[in-house]
Amino acid sequence: MTAHVNDDAEMFDLAPVSLWLEDYTALRQLFDTWRAAGVSDLRAHLLADPTRVKACSELIRVIKVNRKTLSLFGAKDLQHLLDNLGLVFRDDMLKAHVDELVQLWEGERHFSSRTVNYTIGGKRLDIQLHGSIVPGHESTWDRVLIAIEDVTDLETAQRSLIDSENYARGLFAFSPVSLWVEDFSSVKRLIDEVRARGIEDFRVFTDVHEEFVARCMSEIRVIDVNQRTLDLFGAPDKDALLRNLPDIFRDEMEPHFRE
Repeated sequence: MTAHVNDDAEMFDLAPVSLWLEDYTALRQLFDTWRAAGVSDLRAHLLADPTRVKACSELIRVIKVNRKTLSLFGAKDLQHLLDNLGLVFRDDMLKAHVDELVQLWEGERHFSSRTVNYTIGGKRLDIQLHGSIVPGHESTWDRVLIAIEDVTDLETAQRSLIDSENYARGLFAFSPVSLWVEDFSSVKRLIDEVRARGIEDFRVFTDVHEEFVARCMSEIRVIDVNQRTLDLFGAPDKDALLRNLPDIFRDEMEPHFRE
């Protein structure tokens, strides 16, 4: 038995993710008090007074953490971490904490959230949190295991991608020249069919089969245009431009397409 307990303790301490063993007893007791007072919608109750969220958080007692937790949050030891929890759990974290509390209030034994923590030194950490009431402790909540995954790099990359996309959209929207985003996938399919029939000289083929050029042109789908395009063709909006494409693309367009 002693060896088994020691093995469990060692696995906890050496786990590659941040682990917290916590005591939610006082939180459960507060929930019972609120229910007795007639609270039925915990989310509304918490949002009506944000200090209630902070009060719930302060009732949670940390029993122990593993090495990964200390290194992740820049703590020398457990006491150093406990003395600085106010620096670790703050700002955006309390908003996500509402979701965790509501999940517990509604009877869930497992809860999760995507939130923000901070190292003791002040570095922002984007985290994915998963919590579970330890089996056998469902009636008291005196043992709750929290696993925290650092997803800062992933979140940073996603934010960078969004910023890049927004920048590209801005360049497209406000470009001083007319820009069109079009879908030629159906045209490619038609050309591949012609090639599969052994046609090698595409120019001669289109000179003989003018209906093929017209069909290709009809298969081009306009996805988007920029403001300069609307101004150039005198269209009030994109829908109006699309409705009038046959009038815009005519006459000289077929020779151009053959090129």
